[in-house]
Amino acid sequence: MTPERRSLAVSAAAVFLCSALICLAARGDLWLDEIWSVSFARGASTPIDLLEIHHDNNHLLNTAWLYLMRWQQASIIYRALAILSGIGSVIIAGSIARQWGKTESIAATLLIGTSYPLVLYFSEARGYAPAIFCALAAYRILQRNSESDPIGPAAMFWIACIAGILSHLTFAMVLVAFAIASVVPPYAMPLRRLAMFHGAPILFAAGWYAYFARDMVFGRGPVYPTGKVVLQAAAILLGLPDLSLFGILSIAAVVLIVIGGAFALRRHGDPQWLFFPALCLAAPAILLVAAHPRYLYFRYFVICFPFFYLVLAYLIGRFARPGRTPVAAVVVLLLVSMQAGRLYTLIALGRGHYRDALRTMSAGTRGEVIRVGSDDDVANGLVLKFYSTVLPPAQTLRYIPLGEWQREPPEWFIFHTQKIDEEPAPGLALRGGGVYDFVERYPFEGTSGFEWFLFRRRGSH
Repeated sequence: MTPERRSLAVSAAAVFLCSALICLAARGDLWLDEIWSVSFARGASTPIDLLEIHHDNNHLLNTAWLYLMRWQQASIIYRALAILSGIGSVIIAGSIARQWGKTESIAATLLIGTSYPLVLYFSEARGYAPAIFCALAAYRILQRNSESDPIGPAAMFWIACIAGILSHLTFAMVLVAFAIASVVPPYAMPLRRLAMFHGAPILFAAGWYAYFARDMVFGRGPVYPTGKVVLQAAAILLGLPDLSLFGILSIAAVVLIVIGGAFALRRHGDPQWLFFPALCLAAPAILLVAAHPRYLYFRYFVICFPFFYLVLAYLIGRFARPGRTPVAAVVVLLLVSMQAGRLYTLIALGRGHYRDALRTMSAGTRGEVIRVGSDDDVANGLVLKFYSTVLPPAQTLRYIPLGEWQREPPEWFIFHTQKIDEEPAPGLALRGGGVYDFVERYPFEGTSGFEWFLFRRRGSH
Protein backbone atom coordinates (compact mmCIF):
# COMPACT_ATOMS: atom_id res chain seq x y z
CA MET A 1 0.00 0.00 0.00
CA THR A 2 1.39 3.40 -0.97
CA PRO A 3 1.84 6.08 1.73
CA GLU A 4 -0.98 8.09 0.16
CA ARG A 5 -3.44 5.19 0.28
CA ARG A 6 -2.33 4.33 3.79
CA SER A 7 -3.02 7.91 4.88
CA LEU A 8 -6.47 7.87 3.24
CA ALA A 9 -7.28 4.54 4.91
CA VAL A 10 -6.28 5.88 8.34
CA SER A 11 -8.32 9.05 7.74
CA ALA A 12 -11.37 7.02 6.71
CA ALA A 13 -11.01 4.80 9.78
CA ALA A 14 -10.76 7.91 11.99
CA VAL A 15 -13.93 9.39 10.46
CA PHE A 16 -15.75 6.07 10.91
CA LEU A 17 -14.69 5.86 14.57
CA CYS A 18 -15.80 9.43 15.28
CA SER A 19 -19.10 8.93 13.44
CA ALA A 20 -19.77 5.80 15.48
CA LEU A 21 -19.12 7.68 18.73
CA ILE A 22 -21.54 10.42 17.71
CA CYS A 23 -24.26 7.90 16.80
CA LEU A 24 -23.75 5.97 20.05
CA ALA A 25 -24.00 9.19 22.05
CA ALA A 26 -27.25 10.06 20.24
CA ARG A 27 -29.09 7.05 21.68
CA GLY A 28 -31.34 7.32 24.69
CA ASP A 29 -33.93 9.79 25.90
CA LEU A 30 -34.23 13.43 24.94
CA TRP A 31 -33.69 15.71 27.90
CA LEU A 32 -35.49 18.88 29.00
CA ASP A 33 -33.89 21.41 26.61
CA GLU A 34 -34.41 19.13 23.61
CA ILE A 35 -38.01 18.44 24.65
CA TRP A 36 -38.56 22.17 25.11
CA SER A 37 -37.51 22.73 21.49
CA VAL A 38 -39.77 19.91 20.32
CA SER A 39 -42.65 21.55 22.20
CA PHE A 40 -42.02 24.78 20.26
CA ALA A 41 -42.12 22.81 17.01
CA ARG A 42 -45.28 20.91 17.95
CA GLY A 43 -47.02 24.10 19.02
CA ALA A 44 -46.45 25.82 15.66
CA SER A 45 -49.17 25.65 13.01
CA THR A 46 -46.78 26.65 10.22
CA PRO A 47 -43.00 27.10 10.00
CA ILE A 48 -43.53 30.87 10.00
CA ASP A 49 -44.88 30.60 13.55
CA LEU A 50 -41.41 29.57 14.73
CA LEU A 51 -40.20 33.10 13.99
CA GLU A 52 -42.53 34.42 16.67
CA ILE A 53 -40.94 32.35 19.45
CA HIS A 54 -38.32 34.74 20.81
CA HIS A 55 -36.82 32.28 23.25
CA ASP A 56 -33.19 31.34 23.84
CA ASN A 57 -34.05 27.66 23.40
CA ASN A 58 -35.50 28.30 19.95
CA HIS A 59 -32.43 27.54 17.84
CA LEU A 60 -34.32 28.28 14.67
CA LEU A 61 -32.67 25.97 12.14
CA ASN A 62 -32.84 23.08 14.59
CA THR A 63 -36.42 23.93 15.57
CA ALA A 64 -37.38 23.94 11.88
CA TRP A 65 -35.99 20.39 11.61
CA LEU A 66 -37.95 19.39 14.71
CA TYR A 67 -41.07 20.90 13.11
CA LEU A 68 -40.66 18.53 10.16
CA MET A 69 -40.11 15.56 12.52
CA ARG A 70 -42.35 16.70 15.37
CA TRP A 71 -44.42 13.52 15.93
CA GLN A 72 -41.69 10.89 15.80
CA GLN A 73 -41.05 8.37 18.57
CA ALA A 74 -37.33 7.61 18.10
CA SER A 75 -35.07 10.18 19.74
CA ILE A 76 -32.36 9.69 17.13
CA ILE A 77 -34.66 11.10 14.43
CA TYR A 78 -34.94 14.37 16.33
CA ARG A 79 -31.15 14.36 16.66
CA ALA A 80 -30.46 13.54 13.01
CA LEU A 81 -29.63 17.14 12.02
CA ALA A 82 -27.09 17.37 14.86
CA ILE A 83 -25.61 13.96 14.00
CA LEU A 84 -25.15 14.81 10.32
CA SER A 85 -23.75 18.23 11.23
CA GLY A 86 -21.30 16.60 13.63
CA ILE A 87 -20.08 14.03 11.13
CA GLY A 88 -19.85 16.75 8.49
CA SER A 89 -17.84 18.91 10.89
CA VAL A 90 -15.35 16.10 11.47
CA ILE A 91 -14.92 15.63 7.70
CA ILE A 92 -14.54 19.36 6.97
CA ALA A 93 -12.04 19.79 9.82
CA GLY A 94 -9.94 16.96 8.38
CA SER A 95 -10.09 18.65 4.99
CA ILE A 96 -9.01 22.00 6.45
CA ALA A 97 -6.06 20.41 8.22
CA ARG A 98 -5.03 18.34 5.21
CA GLN A 99 -3.56 21.42 3.53
CA TRP A 100 -0.97 21.40 6.33
CA GLY A 101 -0.21 17.70 6.04
CA LYS A 102 -1.50 14.17 6.46
CA THR A 103 -0.54 13.99 10.12
CA GLU A 104 -2.37 17.23 10.86
CA SER A 105 -5.49 15.98 9.08
CA ILE A 106 -5.64 12.70 11.00
CA ALA A 107 -4.87 14.47 14.30
CA ALA A 108 -7.60 17.10 13.72
CA THR A 109 -10.15 14.41 12.82
CA LEU A 110 -9.45 12.40 15.96
CA LEU A 111 -9.21 15.37 18.33
CA ILE A 112 -12.51 16.85 17.14
CA GLY A 113 -14.38 13.58 16.71
CA THR A 114 -13.43 12.21 20.15
CA SER A 115 -13.81 15.44 22.12
CA TYR A 116 -16.42 14.92 24.83
CA PRO A 117 -17.97 18.40 24.62
CA LEU A 118 -18.20 18.22 20.83
CA VAL A 119 -19.57 14.67 20.72
CA LEU A 120 -22.08 15.75 23.38
CA TYR A 121 -23.47 18.54 21.21
CA PHE A 122 -22.99 16.66 17.93
CA SER A 123 -25.53 14.19 19.33
CA GLU A 124 -28.06 16.57 20.89
CA ALA A 125 -31.15 18.01 19.19
CA ARG A 126 -30.13 21.63 19.57
CA GLY A 127 -28.46 24.24 17.38
CA TYR A 128 -24.83 23.91 18.46
CA ALA A 129 -23.83 21.19 15.97
CA PRO A 130 -25.28 22.96 12.88
CA ALA A 131 -23.63 26.20 14.02
CA ILE A 132 -20.24 24.46 14.30
CA PHE A 133 -20.68 22.85 10.88
CA CYS A 134 -21.52 26.24 9.36
CA ALA A 135 -18.51 27.87 11.04
CA LEU A 136 -16.11 25.26 9.65
CA ALA A 137 -17.76 25.41 6.22
CA ALA A 138 -17.52 29.21 6.14
CA TYR A 139 -13.87 29.08 7.17
CA ARG A 140 -13.13 26.47 4.49
CA ILE A 141 -14.82 28.58 1.80
CA LEU A 142 -12.87 31.67 2.80
CA GLN A 143 -9.64 29.70 3.05
CA ARG A 144 -9.96 28.22 -0.44
CA ASN A 145 -10.76 31.61 -1.98
CA SER A 146 -8.25 33.78 -0.12
CA GLU A 147 -6.74 35.21 -3.30
CA SER A 148 -9.85 35.68 -5.44
CA ASP A 149 -13.30 37.19 -5.12
CA PRO A 150 -15.75 35.31 -7.38
CA ILE A 151 -19.39 35.83 -6.52
CA GLY A 152 -20.08 32.07 -6.29
CA PRO A 153 -17.86 31.38 -3.24
CA ALA A 154 -19.00 34.67 -1.69
CA ALA A 155 -22.63 33.54 -1.96
CA MET A 156 -21.74 30.17 -0.44
CA PHE A 157 -20.00 32.01 2.39
CA TRP A 158 -23.14 34.11 2.98
CA ILE A 159 -25.30 30.99 3.13
CA ALA A 160 -22.97 29.30 5.61
CA CYS A 161 -22.85 32.37 7.87
CA ILE A 162 -26.59 33.08 7.74
CA ALA A 163 -27.38 29.42 8.45
CA GLY A 164 -24.91 29.57 11.34
CA ILE A 165 -26.63 32.61 12.83
CA LEU A 166 -30.01 30.89 12.52
CA SER A 167 -28.54 27.77 14.14
CA HIS A 168 -27.30 29.53 17.27
CA LEU A 169 -26.61 33.11 18.27
CA THR A 170 -23.10 32.23 19.49
CA PHE A 171 -22.17 32.17 15.78
CA ALA A 172 -21.77 35.92 16.28
CA MET A 173 -18.33 35.13 17.73
CA VAL A 174 -17.36 33.59 14.38
CA LEU A 175 -18.40 36.77 12.56
CA VAL A 176 -16.35 38.85 15.00
CA ALA A 177 -13.33 36.62 14.40
CA PHE A 178 -13.73 36.83 10.62
CA ALA A 179 -13.91 40.61 10.89
CA ILE A 180 -10.75 40.82 13.00
CA ALA A 181 -8.82 38.47 10.73
CA SER A 182 -9.94 40.35 7.61
CA VAL A 183 -8.96 43.91 8.58
CA VAL A 184 -5.63 43.53 10.39
CA PRO A 185 -2.48 43.93 8.22
CA PRO A 186 -0.55 42.42 6.55
CA TYR A 187 -3.29 40.04 5.40
CA ALA A 188 -6.15 42.56 5.41
CA MET A 189 -8.70 42.07 2.63
CA PRO A 190 -9.09 44.78 -0.02
CA LEU A 191 -12.17 46.88 0.74
CA ARG A 192 -14.12 45.54 -2.24
CA ARG A 193 -13.52 41.92 -1.27
CA LEU A 194 -14.22 42.67 2.38
CA ALA A 195 -17.63 44.08 1.48
CA MET A 196 -18.36 41.23 -0.94
CA PHE A 197 -17.73 38.46 1.58
CA HIS A 198 -18.63 40.00 4.93
CA GLY A 199 -21.23 42.67 4.17
CA ALA A 200 -24.29 40.42 3.81
CA PRO A 201 -23.63 38.24 6.90
CA ILE A 202 -22.99 41.27 9.11
CA LEU A 203 -26.14 43.03 7.90
CA PHE A 204 -28.19 39.87 8.42
CA ALA A 205 -26.76 39.39 11.92
CA ALA A 206 -27.64 42.98 12.84
CA GLY A 207 -31.18 42.56 11.52
CA TRP A 208 -31.62 39.21 13.26
CA TYR A 209 -30.48 40.71 16.54
CA ALA A 210 -32.93 43.61 16.20
CA TYR A 211 -35.83 41.29 15.32
CA PHE A 212 -35.16 38.19 17.40
CA ALA A 213 -32.46 38.51 20.03
CA ARG A 214 -33.03 41.97 21.48
CA ASP A 215 -36.23 40.98 23.27
CA MET A 216 -35.42 37.28 23.64
CA VAL A 217 -36.74 35.45 26.69
CA PHE A 218 -34.27 33.30 28.61
CA GLY A 219 -35.32 30.01 30.11
CA ARG A 220 -34.62 29.14 33.69
CA GLY A 221 -31.32 27.69 34.76
CA PRO A 222 -28.63 27.88 37.42
CA VAL A 223 -26.51 31.03 37.54
CA TYR A 224 -22.76 30.39 37.67
CA PRO A 225 -19.91 32.89 38.21
CA THR A 226 -18.22 33.86 34.97
CA GLY A 227 -14.81 32.77 36.21
CA LYS A 228 -16.07 29.31 37.08
CA VAL A 229 -17.59 28.85 33.63
CA VAL A 230 -14.39 29.95 31.87
CA LEU A 231 -12.31 27.57 34.00
CA GLN A 232 -14.73 24.74 33.25
CA ALA A 233 -14.67 25.46 29.51
CA ALA A 234 -10.87 25.33 29.35
CA ALA A 235 -10.66 22.16 31.45
CA ILE A 236 -13.34 20.27 29.56
CA LEU A 237 -11.75 21.33 26.27
CA LEU A 238 -8.56 19.49 27.25
CA GLY A 239 -10.30 16.59 28.97
CA LEU A 240 -9.18 17.57 32.46
CA PRO A 241 -11.30 17.64 35.65
CA ASP A 242 -13.18 20.94 35.95
CA LEU A 243 -11.63 21.79 39.31
CA SER A 244 -10.11 25.21 40.02
CA LEU A 245 -6.45 24.16 39.79
CA PHE A 246 -6.95 22.16 36.60
CA GLY A 247 -9.02 25.02 35.19
CA ILE A 248 -6.23 27.55 35.74
CA LEU A 249 -3.66 25.21 34.20
CA SER A 250 -6.04 24.55 31.31
CA ILE A 251 -6.52 28.27 30.58
CA ALA A 252 -2.75 28.76 30.49
CA ALA A 253 -2.35 25.76 28.18
CA VAL A 254 -5.15 26.90 25.85
CA VAL A 255 -3.71 30.42 25.54
CA LEU A 256 -0.19 29.12 24.88
CA ILE A 257 -1.40 26.61 22.27
CA VAL A 258 -3.56 29.15 20.42
CA ILE A 259 -0.93 31.90 20.38
CA GLY A 260 1.89 29.49 19.62
CA GLY A 261 -0.08 27.90 16.79
CA ALA A 262 -1.05 31.29 15.36
CA PHE A 263 2.56 32.49 15.26
CA ALA A 264 3.65 29.21 13.68
CA LEU A 265 0.98 29.61 11.00
CA ARG A 266 2.05 33.18 10.36
CA ARG A 267 5.68 32.14 10.05
CA HIS A 268 4.66 29.68 7.36
CA GLY A 269 2.64 32.31 5.50
CA ASP A 270 -0.93 31.18 6.28
CA PRO A 271 -3.14 34.25 5.63
CA GLN A 272 -5.78 33.03 8.11
CA TRP A 273 -3.42 32.75 11.09
CA LEU A 274 -5.12 35.55 13.00
CA PHE A 275 -8.54 33.92 12.81
CA PHE A 276 -7.66 31.32 15.45
CA PRO A 277 -6.70 33.66 18.33
CA ALA A 278 -9.51 36.00 17.23
CA LEU A 279 -12.11 33.23 17.63
CA CYS A 280 -10.64 31.23 20.52
CA LEU A 281 -9.51 34.17 22.68
CA ALA A 282 -10.67 37.61 21.53
CA ALA A 283 -14.28 36.84 20.50
CA PRO A 284 -15.22 35.09 23.79
CA ALA A 285 -13.70 37.98 25.75
CA ILE A 286 -15.71 40.47 23.66
CA LEU A 287 -18.87 38.42 24.29
CA LEU A 288 -18.32 38.47 28.05
CA VAL A 289 -17.59 42.20 28.16
CA ALA A 290 -20.24 43.38 25.66
CA ALA A 291 -23.13 41.06 26.53
CA HIS A 292 -22.32 40.41 30.21
CA PRO A 293 -24.78 37.47 30.16
CA ARG A 294 -26.62 36.56 33.33
CA TYR A 295 -26.86 32.93 32.23
CA LEU A 296 -23.50 31.63 31.10
CA TYR A 297 -22.51 28.01 30.39
CA PHE A 298 -19.45 26.44 28.81
CA ARG A 299 -21.54 25.35 25.84
CA TYR A 300 -21.75 28.99 24.73
CA PHE A 301 -18.07 28.69 23.78
CA VAL A 302 -18.29 25.26 22.14
CA ILE A 303 -18.35 26.79 18.64
CA CYS A 304 -14.72 27.81 19.25
CA PHE A 305 -13.58 24.32 20.26
CA PRO A 306 -13.01 22.77 16.78
CA PHE A 307 -10.71 25.64 15.83
CA PHE A 308 -8.65 25.14 18.98
CA TYR A 309 -8.24 21.49 18.04
CA LEU A 310 -7.21 22.54 14.51
CA VAL A 311 -4.44 24.71 15.93
CA LEU A 312 -3.40 21.90 18.25
CA ALA A 313 -3.33 19.46 15.33
CA TYR A 314 -1.18 21.90 13.37
CA LEU A 315 1.35 22.08 16.21
CA ILE A 316 1.38 18.29 16.52
CA GLY A 317 2.08 18.06 12.79
CA ARG A 318 4.93 20.58 13.01
CA PHE A 319 6.41 18.51 15.82
CA ALA A 320 6.05 15.27 13.85
CA ARG A 321 9.07 15.82 11.64
CA PRO A 322 10.80 12.73 10.20
CA GLY A 323 11.66 10.42 13.05
CA ARG A 324 9.09 11.91 15.44
CA THR A 325 5.87 10.57 13.97
CA PRO A 326 5.51 7.84 16.65
CA VAL A 327 5.85 10.47 19.37
CA ALA A 328 3.14 12.60 17.70
CA ALA A 329 0.89 9.53 17.56
CA VAL A 330 1.40 8.97 21.28
CA VAL A 331 0.50 12.63 21.97
CA VAL A 332 -2.75 12.30 19.98
CA LEU A 333 -3.65 9.05 21.71
CA LEU A 334 -2.95 10.65 25.10
CA LEU A 335 -5.24 13.59 24.28
CA VAL A 336 -7.94 11.20 23.04
CA SER A 337 -7.66 9.08 26.18
CA MET A 338 -8.15 12.18 28.36
CA GLN A 339 -11.63 12.52 26.83
CA ALA A 340 -12.45 8.81 27.05
CA GLY A 341 -13.84 8.74 30.59
CA ARG A 342 -16.50 11.37 29.96
CA LEU A 343 -17.29 9.86 26.55
CA TYR A 344 -17.86 6.46 28.11
CA THR A 345 -20.22 7.95 30.70
CA LEU A 346 -22.12 9.84 27.99
CA ILE A 347 -22.60 6.71 25.90
CA ALA A 348 -23.37 4.46 28.87
CA LEU A 349 -25.80 6.72 30.78
CA GLY A 350 -27.13 9.17 28.22
CA ARG A 351 -29.06 12.26 29.24
CA GLY A 352 -31.45 10.52 31.62
CA HIS A 353 -33.78 7.52 31.82
CA TYR A 354 -37.18 9.17 31.91
CA ARG A 355 -39.06 6.46 30.01
CA ASP A 356 -37.73 3.82 32.39
CA ALA A 357 -39.06 5.82 35.35
CA LEU A 358 -42.50 6.04 33.74
CA ARG A 359 -42.51 2.31 33.05
CA THR A 360 -41.66 1.65 36.70
CA MET A 361 -44.55 3.84 37.83
CA SER A 362 -46.85 2.21 35.29
CA ALA A 363 -46.01 -1.30 36.49
CA GLY A 364 -46.42 -0.32 40.13
CA THR A 365 -49.73 1.54 39.80
CA ARG A 366 -52.83 -0.55 40.42
CA GLY A 367 -55.40 1.73 38.83
CA GLU A 368 -55.71 3.47 35.50
CA VAL A 369 -54.40 6.87 36.66
CA ILE A 370 -50.73 7.39 37.55
CA ARG A 371 -50.62 10.34 39.96
CA VAL A 372 -47.20 12.01 39.97
CA GLY A 373 -45.70 15.07 41.65
CA SER A 374 -42.17 16.44 41.67
CA ASP A 375 -39.87 19.12 43.01
CA ASP A 376 -40.16 21.18 39.77
CA ASP A 377 -43.55 21.47 38.11
CA VAL A 378 -42.20 23.09 34.92
CA ALA A 379 -39.14 20.98 34.12
CA ASN A 380 -40.34 17.58 35.28
CA GLY A 381 -43.90 18.23 34.18
CA LEU A 382 -42.78 18.91 30.61
CA VAL A 383 -40.61 15.77 30.49
CA LEU A 384 -43.32 13.57 31.99
CA LYS A 385 -45.93 14.85 29.55
CA PHE A 386 -43.60 14.21 26.61
CA TYR A 387 -42.87 10.62 27.61
CA SER A 388 -46.39 9.75 28.72
CA THR A 389 -46.79 8.13 25.30
CA VAL A 390 -44.87 5.06 26.59
CA LEU A 391 -47.75 4.21 28.93
CA PRO A 392 -50.20 1.43 28.05
CA PRO A 393 -53.42 2.66 26.39
CA ALA A 394 -55.42 1.80 29.53
CA GLN A 395 -53.34 4.12 31.74
CA THR A 396 -53.14 7.89 31.90
CA LEU A 397 -50.70 10.22 33.61
CA ARG A 398 -51.95 12.91 35.96
CA TYR A 399 -49.32 15.41 37.04
CA ILE A 400 -50.28 17.06 40.34
CA PRO A 401 -48.69 20.49 40.93
CA LEU A 402 -47.22 21.31 44.33
CA GLY A 403 -50.10 23.60 45.25
CA GLU A 404 -52.69 20.82 44.90
CA TRP A 405 -51.14 18.20 47.16
CA GLN A 406 -53.39 19.01 50.11
CA ARG A 407 -56.40 18.10 48.01
CA GLU A 408 -54.87 15.21 46.07
CA PRO A 409 -51.47 13.88 47.20
CA PRO A 410 -49.53 12.13 44.42
CA GLU A 411 -48.70 8.45 44.70
CA TRP A 412 -45.29 9.00 43.12
CA PHE A 413 -42.75 11.76 43.70
CA ILE A 414 -39.74 12.66 41.53
CA PHE A 415 -36.73 14.55 42.83
CA HIS A 416 -34.40 15.79 40.08
CA THR A 417 -30.77 16.89 40.32
CA GLN A 418 -27.76 17.64 38.12
CA LYS A 419 -25.30 16.78 40.89
CA ILE A 420 -23.86 13.42 39.93
CA ASP A 421 -22.52 12.75 43.45
CA GLU A 422 -25.85 13.36 45.21
CA GLU A 423 -27.32 10.40 47.08
CA PRO A 424 -31.09 9.87 47.54
CA ALA A 425 -32.60 9.93 51.00
CA PRO A 426 -34.23 6.64 52.07
CA GLY A 427 -37.45 8.52 52.73
CA LEU A 428 -38.98 11.99 52.49
CA ALA A 429 -41.69 13.76 54.49
CA LEU A 430 -43.42 16.13 52.05
CA ARG A 431 -45.84 18.82 53.05
CA GLY A 432 -49.34 17.89 51.94
CA GLY A 433 -48.20 14.56 50.56
CA GLY A 434 -47.11 12.50 53.54
CA VAL A 435 -44.11 10.17 53.77
CA TYR A 436 -42.48 8.80 50.62
CA ASP A 437 -40.06 5.88 50.37
CA PHE A 438 -37.21 5.73 47.89
CA VAL A 439 -37.81 3.34 44.98
CA GLU A 440 -35.18 3.79 42.25
CA ARG A 441 -32.59 6.18 40.82
CA TYR A 442 -32.25 7.00 37.13
CA PRO A 443 -28.78 8.46 36.36
CA PHE A 444 -27.51 10.71 33.57
CA GLU A 445 -24.12 11.54 32.08
CA GLY A 446 -23.43 14.66 34.13
CA THR A 447 -23.87 17.68 31.81
CA SER A 448 -27.03 17.44 29.71
CA GLY A 449 -29.99 15.97 31.53
CA PHE A 450 -31.11 15.19 35.06
CA GLU A 451 -30.81 12.37 37.52
CA TRP A 452 -34.22 11.33 38.83
CA PHE A 453 -34.84 9.85 42.27
CA LEU A 454 -38.21 8.10 42.29
CA PHE A 455 -40.20 7.86 45.56
CA ARG A 456 -43.56 6.27 46.35
CA ARG A 457 -46.07 7.37 48.96
CA ARG A 458 -46.03 5.10 51.98
CA GLY A 459 -49.25 3.11 52.31
CA SER A 460 -50.14 3.29 48.62
CA HIS A 461 -48.61 -0.10 47.75
